[in-house]
Amino acid sequence: MAIAEAMNVGIDTLAFIDDNPSERSIVSLAHPSVRVYSDIEALDLLSRDEFDVPITNQSSSRRASYLAESTRIAHQKESGLDMNAFLRSSKLEMRVMSASRHMDRCHELLIRTNQFNLSGKRYSESEFRDLVKLGGCHCWWMADQFGDYGIVGVMRTSSFRDGVAVLDFVMSCRVAGKRAEETLIDSFLRKMMPEAPVFFPVVATGRNRPMIEKLLDLGAVQIEENGHNFLYVLQSK
Repeated sequence: MAIAEAMNVGIDTLAFIDDNPSERSIVSLAHPSVRVYSDIEALDLLSRDEFDVPITNQSSSRRASYLAESTRIAHQKESGLDMNAFLRSSKLEMRVMSASRHMDRCHELLIRTNQFNLSGKRYSESEFRDLVKLGGCHCWWMADQFGDYGIVGVMRTSSFRDGVAVLDFVMSCRVAGKRAEETLIDSFLRKMMPEAPVFFPVVATGRNRPMIEKLLDLGAVQIEENGHNFLYVLQSK
């Protein structure tokens, strides 16, 4: 857990390798979402499906991002500031743009993000391109004085009932707690439809509980339920 927290990533992104069956069993029981491998299995990890993921220019610079995050955490602890004050002092910026300008990175986020994933859907590259052509698909970039986060989220919206629905929303765990969700709703969606409610159709996957908790923190209320499918609404202020 300490490693995941230090890197600001979901624990389900970690893999544990050990030659001791007892150690592997302890980790599996304590953290079922961590992938566990023996020393023999480790020899062919790169040939396994779970390690065969698309790599964009941004994801290839992940090590630099983790180092920058370590610096952020150290500076925040030293400053003694709360999160909101620290984000202001670090000159955090966000820029929202069309997903069509960053197709590869957006698709990568959609197929690799688990915890902050509204629908849990895994679109093929062609399916995602078709969705982008329909419009309403945006991504966002973030950076501060410590480094460039890059493109860290994707959101697809559409008119729905008497408001707007967020049909897909995925966000990198690296910016969890950085107020990205609040900013997108208050400064982006509200500009689209200032007085309209915002609906969030959610498919509970068992791994996206953090996304649901964030909606509740924002003030969203569940209004429908059908199996693993839920509908939340956030009323205009």
